[in-house]
Amino acid sequence: MNGYEKRAEVKRKTIIESAKKLFFQYGISDVTVKEIAEAANVSPVTIFKYFLNKENLAREAMIDYTEESFIQAKAIIEQNIPFKEKLSILLNTKKHVVFEMNQEFLNQFAWEDPVLKELYHEIVLVKQLPLYKTFFEQGIAEGVITDQVDSETIIQYILMSIPLYTSKEFIETSKKFKMGVINLFCYGLFKE
Repeated sequence: MNGYEKRAEVKRKTIIESAKKLFFQYGISDVTVKEIAEAANVSPVTIFKYFLNKENLAREAMIDYTEESFIQAKAIIEQNIPFKEKLSILLNTKKHVVFEMNQEFLNQFAWEDPVLKELYHEIVLVKQLPLYKTFFEQGIAEGVITDQVDSETIIQYILMSIPLYTSKEFIETSKKFKMGVINLFCYGLFKE
């Protein structure tokens, strides 16, 4: 990569990061290209040069966010710490997403876009499920998760839950409700 290509890639990443922050806080429809350009310290023309339109930029921001989330979860799960500690860290990460993210960021765009749906399923089915299977097996081996449920059953339960978690109705529920569902799932696995 030559100097021009490196600068162009840095500029592209800066635009995506700025857009993610604004979309995360205000939602996609309430953020203008001009606001993204100001946050990224570029002109609106530069944004159109790299992404053609705000929808493509939103797609790139979601792809980037999804990949970052996977990398973060993987780093937590691969730590050499007890299962309960990993679970606590993962739940705190989820709380941040539930309580900090403008739900319109996910609601309006993510589940209606076929590219993002395909990416989500690829990340969940191909990358995350094997990782989470290992995670749940650790919980079973440590005696934290009941041995009456194996990791395959937990994975199937998660797969059956995806349509719920990605439905417009669920996304529009309160933050308290979402955390309740997450906690019910997680803590419903433990032995009495």
